[in-house]
Amino acid sequence: MNLAYEVASICGDLPLGLHVLGSSLRGKSQADWRDELPRLKKSLDGRIESVLKVGYENLHVDDQSIFLFIAVFFNYNHVDHVISMLEESKLNVRYGMKVLANKHLIDIDHGPASIVVMHCLLQVMAGQVISKQELSKRQNLVDAQEICYVLEKKEDNGSIRGVSFDVAESKKLKINARAFERMYNLFFLTVYNERHGQQIQLHIPEDIEFPSRLRLLHWDAYPKKSLPLRFCPENLVELDMENSNLEKLWEGTKLLGNLKKMNLSWSSRLDELPDLSNATNLEELDVCECIALVELPSSISNLNKLDDIRIEYCESLEVIPRLINLASTYISMEGCSRLHSFPDLPTKIQTLRVIRTAVEELPASLTYCSRLDSVDLRDNGNLKAFLTELPTSVTSLDLRRSGIETITDSINGLHNLRILDISECKRLVSLPELPCSLKWLHAQNC
Repeated sequence: MNLAYEVASICGDLPLGLHVLGSSLRGKSQADWRDELPRLKKSLDGRIESVLKVGYENLHVDDQSIFLFIAVFFNYNHVDHVISMLEESKLNVRYGMKVLANKHLIDIDHGPASIVVMHCLLQVMAGQVISKQELSKRQNLVDAQEICYVLEKKEDNGSIRGVSFDVAESKKLKINARAFERMYNLFFLTVYNERHGQQIQLHIPEDIEFPSRLRLLHWDAYPKKSLPLRFCPENLVELDMENSNLEKLWEGTKLLGNLKKMNLSWSSRLDELPDLSNATNLEELDVCECIALVELPSSISNLNKLDDIRIEYCESLEVIPRLINLASTYISMEGCSRLHSFPDLPTKIQTLRVIRTAVEELPASLTYCSRLDSVDLRDNGNLKAFLTELPTSVTSLDLRRSGIETITDSINGLHNLRILDISECKRLVSLPELPCSLKWLHAQNC
């Protein structure tokens, strides 16, 4: 990698960081620079740290807490999501983020994304601030050795609000059954592995309990078949169990009124989802690569705030309930090879991707999806006839390598259609009259 690019990747658009970093490296050789830069991603030298800490030390104590929470848990998160996470912390989060932005300790993208961004040098500085706090008074734990000590002991730890734990930094850990229960004020728990692929011996007791105040539970490669029997997700805002060994989450119906995000992707043993009827604020559901999942629960049909649903490469999936009440504008069902039909879709949908499935026909209700713009139906060998009348809003239609034999005359009514791709549709015998709006027709190897 180019040396200048390495410097830029660390400093980014933080002029102060670039100035201080440059002065600290002045007079050193390129070899010394290359040795120094990787270390700066984990720890700062005293001069850089002291300069960056000036803004932090001048903050009100509440705004310092918000800064540290963002640094450890919520960098590159949506503004509203950060507010949702911290609203039970008795902090004035909206005002605090304005203060941090005015002092250039965070940047808030005020466009459609509204993302909170903290520079990586400031994140490193935040970690060093935490490491110098008195252990008994810390709100956040990020050091693996300290976390191991806390999880193995039997002491109450009511001051702890957040734990972010890289299990790769611990050779072996045995968690005490009451470790998290004793952290009765724990809001945020993140367990991850920076060294992907490395096997970590992590013993979790059968009777482990999570505190009821938990708002974020993010545990990569969770090793158990289900969450604890008495797991209480009532306050949970985000549940992220990517690449887990979960076969199910829990039994019965739980109170899920605060839940906004659920990520179970790459959980290859997950064969059922729980009743989500109480998850009335759920906005995101990701079950990509859940290859044992056979059906989605009918309870998701009425989740009218669900606007991001990801159902890709669920190889066993056969049943999807009605999605007409969802808020989704984008739906992808790519790689669901056992899916023979899909249900009525949200009328607000703009992009539809149904790729490499066993779908034989499309729902007639697509006609009423008046905002639908892009339809991708590639590699659906069972799709014999394209008979459904699409809404006139469609501009792009991709039927590559599908099994279609017939396209009806109704396609001529798509007066906004600009792109039609029927390449490799070897069973297609003829085409009807096409709309005058068409700019691109791809029909290779028909």
